[in-house]
Amino acid sequence: MRTQHHNSDGQVVNRMRMHRFGERLAVAVSYGAFGVLAGSLGTAMHRARVLAGETYLWFGVIAALLAVTLTAFGLRWYLRDRLTNVAFAAGVLIAVQLLAMPGIGASIVIPADPAGGLGVGEVWSFAAPVIAFLPAIWPDLRAARAEGEARAARARYAIHQQEAQTSTGAAAASPQPQTAPDPVLSTIPEEDRS
Repeated sequence: MRTQHHNSDGQVVNRMRMHRFGERLAVAVSYGAFGVLAGSLGTAMHRARVLAGETYLWFGVIAALLAVTLTAFGLRWYLRDRLTNVAFAAGVLIAVQLLAMPGIGASIVIPADPAGGLGVGEVWSFAAPVIAFLPAIWPDLRAARAEGEARAARARYAIHQQEAQTSTGAAAASPQPQTAPDPVLSTIPEEDRS
């Protein structure tokens, strides 16, 4: 067992906070790099198509947008942390926008529609970052549900307390049967049970 010798408890708390901040920063940088990779691969793949009769079917942009969508929503659902989603989405945005600019020799990876309309390149360059950022701004519904369950448990406890107070006169005449404690109520701290 390791012991720590510090002048005050504040130093231990500050070191723990700095460690936590460093850990979160490293995770954000990692997911940002993952977003750059996803944006780069999607940009390279978005123009894939197959000739079906006389028209082209642009399956590349659909597959690339689907990959970004599933990854972004999966990160939000699994990790519950907005920072990872923001870092991933920023990585996608950076990759797509950098690859949309003319490169060396004026080569373009995401060309505009020659007719001046909305082409596959425009759909990819606008939709991928927007889709990647959507889960980051989506509200955390699990926290709201947990808060609602805690309110319901407090309400059940308040009703139980009122019934116990009104039956104190009857309790002296006849003993009350013992009931098992409420498992949800046992998770609520004592100061929140009023």
